[in-house]
Amino acid sequence: MRRLAAIGETVAGLAHCLKNALNALRAGLFITDRALAREDQAKLRRGWGITKVGIRQIEALSLDMLYYVKRRTPQRTPTDPNQVVEEVVELLREMASEKGVTLRTERDEAAGHELLDRATIYRAVLNLVTNAIDACTESEGGNLVVVRARSTPDEIVLTVEDNGVGMTDEVRSRLFTRFFSTKAGKGTGLGLPVVKKIVEEHGGSVEVESQPGQGSSFHIHLPRTRESSG
Repeated sequence: MRRLAAIGETVAGLAHCLKNALNALRAGLFITDRALAREDQAKLRRGWGITKVGIRQIEALSLDMLYYVKRRTPQRTPTDPNQVVEEVVELLREMASEKGVTLRTERDEAAGHELLDRATIYRAVLNLVTNAIDACTESEGGNLVVVRARSTPDEIVLTVEDNGVGMTDEVRSRLFTRFFSTKAGKGTGLGLPVVKKIVEEHGGSVEVESQPGQGSSFHIHLPRTRESSG
């Protein structure tokens, strides 16, 4: 019975996410069609922007589901945490700029290389930075996301910090619940559960600090391996 209930919850959650994405696509296509008929460039850009939101939602949902449902052992290779941070920021910089958000990185040259599953850690940081950008757009004064790598002899710490809307204790306690989202239909509700799963597969943990109106900080703690090349 529990398994059936879990399957039902998953299907309902997926249907809800897909419905939101399809609604965005329909709205975007409707506006785009009218804009083309009237040769209205401003409305055309608006319609295309809405359509891109729907496409991004479906893409995010598909990737998050793949990471969430698949049981896997991390495929560890020597990875530079600084490089992962900088590649994520470079990918999202233009999108953040369009929303009035500045992305900044802080390197730790002493981090060296660590044996990590590069693809999944990249995904975890990508999810956190995307969320941080959204948190800034929901806040009147939110305009900065800082992504940093830090190392100690025992662990690598990847931090994503924003000055966005922040969250209450109640919201923070539900963050890693499957299909729970604060984005009013714009999120998949799987982004943070995926982050938690990836980090725990590496034997690590995720720490969250946040206050309403004062932004949020997410800290990924990844224990160093003995085989690390330093």
